[in-house]
Parts: sequence; C-alpha cells; structure tokens
Amino acid sequence: MINTLNQNTLYPWAGKPSIYEYIVSALDDRDRLNDARLPDDDEYWAGHSVRWVAGGMDGTFSHHAGGQAETAKVQALVQLLVKQSRSPDNKTRRATYLKLMQEDVLNVIDSLLESLREHPGVVIPNLYQEAEWFARSGAHRNVVKLGIALLGQFETEKHRELVITLGKHDEFTLYSAVAIRGSLDNANETLFELAKAVDG
Repeated sequence: MINTLNQNTLYPWAGKPSIYEYIVSALDDRDRLNDARLPDDDEYWAGHSVRWVAGGMDGTFSHHAGGQAETAKVQALVQLLVKQSRSPDNKTRRATYLKLMQEDVLNVIDSLLESLREHPGVVIPNLYQEAEWFARSGAHRNVVKLGIALLGQFETEKHRELVITLGKHDEFTLYSAVAIRGSLDNANETLFELAKAVDG
C-alpha cells in the first residue's frame, strides 16, 4: 500500500507551482498581471456551477456577510498551527495545509488570529517562518491567504516584497492590504504602490 503513495498524495503542494511563483511569472513589464487565473482554479472551483471573479467572493462576503466563524473550526486550526509552530516539519505543515484546503479562510481568519495571539503555546519565530512558507510556497489559495494574514501580524519589513507581489493578484489584494496596514512602515505609500498594480 505504501509503495503506491506518491509525493502528491503525501504533500498536496508537491509537484505544483507555488502561487507566488505563478504570479511573478505572469507580471508584465508594467508590473501588472497578464493573466487572472490561478494554478489551483480547476481544483478550487470543481463542483461549483458559477465561478467568482478573482477576489470577488472575499470582497463581497467581507463587506456584507460578516464572516461568522464556527468556534470548532477556529480551534482546530489554532491547535494545528500551535503544533506546527512547536514542531515545524512537513508532517505538521501537511496537517495544517490539508485543513486549510477545506476551509473558507475569510470566515475564520479574524477569530483565528485573535486566538493565536492569546495562545501561550505558540513559538513565534517558527510561526513567522511557517507563515512565510505558506505565502511563498503554497500552491492553493486558502493556504496563501492564511500565510499573508499571519505575516500581517508581524511588524517587520522582511516580507514586504512577498506581500505586495501576492497582492497584485485580485484574489489576494484584500489580504495583502490588511497585512500591509498591520505590519509595514509607511503603509499608506505601500498601499498606493499596490493600488497602482491592480484593477479590482
């Protein structure tokens, strides 16, 4: 049985381009995207009769639906992230990654970030490294969104280029804008820089 498993079964990001790499390759000479598709489009929208425009679903529900999170989902993700911060390896990363692929990040993000800030067991430097990995190496949009949101909790310029680049795709602009405001110096100038690169 184990012989029939491959890397893609074990690690859902294996063999797939990261969304960050995809966005970098799709930027034109004016630093704008040539293509609004994402590498996980077919997988993400499978079974849906209607596809939203990039960033449209998050933008609509963040302003109109309020995104009430279910406590059990939030706590499950918090426990996974705490464990991952204590023992960052592919095993703990995989468990969190698979859970994120199933969740609507917008509905849990605010409660999740609040719970993580209050949790005494989080290893902060490791959580930052894992957040950066999710944002830079994630091949699925919900994973990247959480990575951006987590990076926004750390006041440092280290992730500036990463967050801005991801925000140039409308699917991530909302998350990047919030992360910029929460973590970067000269946030207004950076938001203006980002605004010039997006249409949505």
